[in-house]
Amino acid sequence: MSTTSRVLPPAALRSIVRRLVPALAAGASLASAIGAPSGAAEPKTLTLFMGADVLIEQNKQFYKVDDVVGGSFVIKVKGKEVAIPTEQPGINLKADRSLKITAGSVNVDNLKAVRGYTPENDPRRKFAAVSNDAQAMQGDSGALALRVANAQANVASESRDSHSNMSVSQGVLATEQRAYDSSRAAGAAADGMVTSATGTMQDELAAELYDALDIEFEAAANKTFSRPYVLAMVQYHEKGAKPGESHNALYAMALKSLDAEPQKVRIHKTGFPRGFEVEKFQVHVYDGANEVVTSTAENQARLTRTEAFTYLLLDYVGSHKGATLPAAPALGRLSPEEKAQLTPDQLGLTYRVKVNKDGLPGAAFTDAGLSNPADPAVAALIANVRFYPALEQGKPAEGVAELRFAKLSL
Repeated sequence: MSTTSRVLPPAALRSIVRRLVPALAAGASLASAIGAPSGAAEPKTLTLFMGADVLIEQNKQFYKVDDVVGGSFVIKVKGKEVAIPTEQPGINLKADRSLKITAGSVNVDNLKAVRGYTPENDPRRKFAAVSNDAQAMQGDSGALALRVANAQANVASESRDSHSNMSVSQGVLATEQRAYDSSRAAGAAADGMVTSATGTMQDELAAELYDALDIEFEAAANKTFSRPYVLAMVQYHEKGAKPGESHNALYAMALKSLDAEPQKVRIHKTGFPRGFEVEKFQVHVYDGANEVVTSTAENQARLTRTEAFTYLLLDYVGSHKGATLPAAPALGRLSPEEKAQLTPDQLGLTYRVKVNKDGLPGAAFTDAGLSNPADPAVAALIANVRFYPALEQGKPAEGVAELRFAKLSL
């Protein structure tokens, strides 16, 4: 697995908007158009953070992971969902690190990564197997000794009876004695095996030839996530490796649900070279295709809605230099209260919205021909949505965006 970074964050992310706005040619006009009312303190309801998109190679092309269901990654190839087992041999993964914005958050407590062993390489398990074999070899020497004593007593008793045939009793004694002597010899050999295995176990434990990793933490979300999964990213080096010779490992695990009730999460990852050492590890949390910020995420800063949109707009324009694209929704996910104002048909309908070059919405329509205006209640909600403007050879322009409320992620 490789790790790349698309966007480099400024040293102080909390001032990212103020730093980048002057770089936008229409910055003054944009700030005036989307700024908060004078004297109003706009709440910081969103978080900017360094996240990661997981990409999987299929037919020499990388596809973004949209979900993890059970033990499989889910990607879309030509519009169709394709499931790829997370443990599939030879799978080529890439983590594309970039700044993201989210309203969802997960508090991560007691995060730790502890190296361990796979069963076949665990020194304690190997010692237990030898110990069990030794115990089986030893048999029950006490019972055999008692049987020898009884046979000796029978021989002694028959020696006092001149009419008895001692050969039978002596034969039994000889047989029991041989069994007892064999058991003692086996016991001595077993003791030697245990002593040797003890030394081997102590040597292997001292060598720390770990080949597995257990990542554990407690997670609690600021709202209910219905399709959560966890991604663990581990940077490590092999035992005795030179500085800079690092490798990356990635593991994803689906969760049933995630809400305000803390739950313990344990990720067991194998496949490491024996004696590996952890340099760095991270956990990322997703709800379907959307990553949410964790309390341990790198480079995070709280933003107002205005700051968030300014950053999104700057990043969008900067990432599509020379491109010609239609306008598209960027920010404006409905609250539960706003959703309750609309009918199911209104929530599922695709609206066409006129968007100016600053990403601000104008009139909204229910048809592609822009002849049927949207219901006033819907239009009022659309007025709060912010859009990526259309691009003509990389420059913002007026355009028309398709909007479905159910598709808004922010």
